Amino acid sequence: DANKFLGIHVPQGRVKDYDGIKYRTAIRAIVDKFDCDTRLTANQNVVFCGIKKADMAEVDAILRLNGVKPIQEVDMMTRQSIACPSFPLCGLAQAEAERRMPDFNARMNVLLSKMGMPGEYFVHRMTGCPNGCARPYMAELAWVGQGPDLYQMWLGGSHNLDGRTGWQYKDKVKQSDMETEVEPILYMWKSQRLSNADRLGDFLDRMGKDKIKEFCAAYVPGTAFKAPTVEPGPSLGELLAMSNDKALSGKSVRLTTGPRKQQVRVSDELHTMLKDVSEKNKEAISDLVERLLVKGLV
Repeated sequence: DANKFLGIHVPQGRVKDYDGIKYRTAIRAIVDKFDCDTRLTANQNVVFCGIKKADMAEVDAILRLNGVKPIQEVDMMTRQSIACPSFPLCGLAQAEAERRMPDFNARMNVLLSKMGMPGEYFVHRMTGCPNGCARPYMAELAWVGQGPDLYQMWLGGSHNLDGRTGWQYKDKVKQSDMETEVEPILYMWKSQRLSNADRLGDFLDRMGKDKIKEFCAAYVPGTAFKAPTVEPGPSLGELLAMSNDKALSGKSVRLTTGPRKQQVRVSDELHTMLKDVSEKNKEAISDLVERLLVKGLV
C-alpha cells in the first residue's frame, strides 16, 4: 500500500519517560498525530505501521526531539537482550532483572572490546526468578535470579531462538563476578570458534559443559587481554622439506594451520591417483593435496 513502518527499541519494554528519554511522550505524539497502528514485538519493542512516506521525516523528528535513538544507533548487545520486570513489581522476584540488564549489557560490551571483539553480540537474557518470563532458557547466555545479587548462569541456546534450549552452567554467580565468569568463556569462543560467523550459542552447544568447565579451570585471568606473541616459524620451503621426510616415513603432516573448510574439485582419474599415493605413503589425502599444492606454489 506504499506506506512505511518504523521500529524503535524500548529497553526491557518499559514505555515511560525517564533519564531524558521520553518514550511514552514520543509514542503518544506519533500515534495521535499520524493515526498509525502499533505492533509489540517478541523482543519488547514497538513498531509503527502504516506511516505515509511524506510523514516519515516528521516521525523521525519527533523521536529525536524526545531523545529516542534510531535503531541503527542502539548497540547490538542491547538490541538482542531482554529482561523481565522483577523488582519492585513482581512478588516472585529473587534478584534484579529489568533494572540490572542495562548495566550487564554495558559491562559486556566493555569486556568484549578489551578482548579485541568490539561489536560482537549474542542473545542475552535475564530474569529475576526461574519462571523465565524473558525466555532465558532459549538465549545464548542468560542469568536467572536465585537470590539477592545471585544468578544461575545458562549457556548454549540458539541465536535465532530455534531448535534448542540452553543448559544450566553455574549456580549462585554474584553479579559483581560477571566479568570473571564470562571472560574465559568468551576467550574460548574467540580462540576456538570455526570462524567469525560461528555464533556463541552454537559454539557452546558444540563444546558442551565438560569441555567448557575444563577450559575455564585452566584459564589464567587476563589472558584474553594480552596480545598474542607469534614466534617466527619455518618457511614454506622448510616445511615442504620436513613434510617430504615425514611422508616418506609414513607420518602425516600439516603445512598450514586452521580448519580446512574450502573444497577443490578434481576428476575421478586424479582422485584415484591421489588415493593410491596416499595409501602407499600412509598419508591422509588432505595432507597429500596440501603438500602438492604448496610444492607447486613455492
